[in-house]
Amino acid sequence: NQMSQFLEQATKKLLAFNLQTQNCHMVNLPDAVAMACVLWPEFMVKTTECFCKVCTVSNETYGQVIFYQKGATYESSPVIKDYNVTLVRDVQKDVFTKKFMELLLR
Repeated sequence: NQMSQFLEQATKKLLAFNLQTQNCHMVNLPDAVAMACVLWPEFMVKTTECFCKVCTVSNETYGQVIFYQKGATYESSPVIKDYNVTLVRDVQKDVFTKKFMELLLR
């Protein structure tokens, strides 16, 4: 269908890159996985609560995202009042593929 043709065209170069650099026939879809976490929370297997900070000072760390995990000890860290991010560490890949393909083939 039209949607699957669009996805094929949009990811063709990424597939070629992954084949060339990693010898792996796959396409990374981080935005789709992030959306799946919102749509199907049961699809997440392992999560960690974190305090997330984005470096906004214009230097070598500009734009870097730093995660301080709940329960972890750090040599230096900001004062953490609230854990503001749930970091997804593992998902049910087969569930994602099944649901994604169902949406794509509608």
